[in-house]
Amino acid sequence: MVKVPLSSLALGWQKIWRFGKEHKLTSHSFCMQSGWIYILTNKGMPGLVKIGMSQVDVDSRVKELSASTSAPFPFTVVQTYRTEAALSTEKRVHRLLDPFRVNREREFFQLTPHAACFLVERAITESSCCPGLESTAIKPSKYPHIGAVVRELRKRKGLTQAELVVLAGMSSTARLVQLEKGRNMEVSTLQKLLAALGMEMAFIATE
Repeated sequence: MVKVPLSSLALGWQKIWRFGKEHKLTSHSFCMQSGWIYILTNKGMPGLVKIGMSQVDVDSRVKELSASTSAPFPFTVVQTYRTEAALSTEKRVHRLLDPFRVNREREFFQLTPHAACFLVERAITESSCCPGLESTAIKPSKYPHIGAVVRELRKRKGLTQAELVVLAGMSSTARLVQLEKGRNMEVSTLQKLLAALGMEMAFIATE
């Protein structure tokens, strides 16, 4: 085992402290770095969306990703969201979308762009890295209803509407059909459906 003198460690921390002081860094600096959360698609990867974060302009990030030899075609931007806490917001988005993630080491999710926009917007509006810190206002997508999410997760699990209704303890598919079309539903019934799908309702609020 290599022993490092305490004097060397002290000197190292002193340099870090001096750097932070000179650049006016605080304990909140990590989570307060602004940036963009983006949703991308690639025609060579049907059924998947890429959801990530960039602290530079999104167009530059997309060009970088599209230039990779692992990308069959250039990526297309579906939606972008500006946030004052990019790093922490990305972590929250990925955690809440974990049921749709196809590989823990990659930022790809099995979602349609419609459902991805809904889920990301819900995650961003509830994101708060530090007390008093809020994300900037976002523009809702064209498909901001929870029915799209329920439909996506149901299909991902290979369930028919009738099968999901049985698992949720409901007597008819009528309300589920209406929900997936964008209609409202009682919170108690929605909770049963989400529980049957293994999805928490903590970040999904009804309008």
